[in-house]
Amino acid sequence: MAVVFLTSVFTGSVLYLLNPKYVVAAALVPAIYLAAKESRHQEKRKRTEEELPRAMLELATLPVRTLRDVIDHLSKGYGELSSEFRRVRKLVGAGIPPEKAMRTVAMASGSYLFNNAVTMIITGMRSGSNWSELIRNAAEDIEALIDMERERASALALQRYVVLLSAGLFVPGILGITKRMVSRLTEGHLFDVTDTLTAVQDAVVVHVALLAVMSAIFVALLEGKPRKAIIYAAVLLPISFGTYFVLAGMDI
Repeated sequence: MAVVFLTSVFTGSVLYLLNPKYVVAAALVPAIYLAAKESRHQEKRKRTEEELPRAMLELATLPVRTLRDVIDHLSKGYGELSSEFRRVRKLVGAGIPPEKAMRTVAMASGSYLFNNAVTMIITGMRSGSNWSELIRNAAEDIEALIDMERERASALALQRYVVLLSAGLFVPGILGITKRMVSRLTEGHLFDVTDTLTAVQDAVVVHVALLAVMSAIFVALLEGKPRKAIIYAAVLLPISFGTYFVLAGMDI
């Protein structure tokens, strides 16, 4: 994913030096790809986590004796979570120990809650005693964390949209309109101001790019997911440039 993004940035930079209007087209395709890929990953993670409380509560009532019993039970009837445990079962079938297989799949999912659930299952199986109580408490804790995450997401939604809309539309739009107005006012001027306008436009383009990148980093840190800065930047950069160039009167 990072390779795709860096390639698009390099391509966009080269094309921009040749003709500024090409930078939008250069960045748009990988931006859409990255955004769609991240969206699918987040949706999959969300569906997996939503099944955890029910699965854990039902697991607490079963007379399971080994991790293989746990894997077999969770491999069916729990939607996306069962898909993950079917992957675990394949790894176990390939000779990987059940504990390692569960941790490998949980880590690959990118879900803190899934990782936590797997850790509690393994810990409970090792301890042997109070299995049902331990798993039931873990299920209640996970459900509480999911509720807290929903509340946090709602609280951050407004801030996220304000920052992203400002960086992608409002600020580039105002700068683009201002640039077009200044260009029209200087038409027929006694002095040649072409070089000055070109220098100003170059500075504005740099400002738009920096604003998009800094906004992407800020929103990603706000969400507690620094890696998403790449996704936000890949989406914001073409939108910001497109907004600026269109409203500045360029033929894109």
